[in-house]
Amino acid sequence: MTPKHQDLMDAVAYWRQFTVNFYFERPGDKVAGTLVDYWSDGPLKEPIPKIRLQTDDGRQFDIVAHQERLKAELVKAAPVKGDRIRIVYTGEAEKAAPGMSKAKLFTVDVRRPGSPSPAGTGSEASGEVGPENAPGAGK
Repeated sequence: MTPKHQDLMDAVAYWRQFTVNFYFERPGDKVAGTLVDYWSDGPLKEPIPKIRLQTDDGRQFDIVAHQERLKAELVKAAPVKGDRIRIVYTGEAEKAAPGMSKAKLFTVDVRRPGSPSPAGTGSEASGEVGPENAPGAGK
């Protein structure tokens, strides 16, 4: 391993202590909180949206919207910073296009500040938090 590669690995481990990626592995996995930030990474033609939610207990989770259905739901909901968001992985589509995996299906509920809607209430995160991204990983 080159010294530059080692430095990059150390930088990744350093930043992982502050944020934790949230993964949707099983139907019913969900996360809810206040939208703190959003951005996109990746190629200019197909950027990958990412959002950061903060739960009521102060934990922050980054959600990477690799799945097309999750991207579409986020675009449709059009959340802005300060909104309460609740994302639930509901399962997979019944069929897949030839040579493709079945699409993951999601519901995204957004509640604007001051809205009486119950969507996204409470602090919850039940699902897969990658152990490689857990605080203290890489030490």
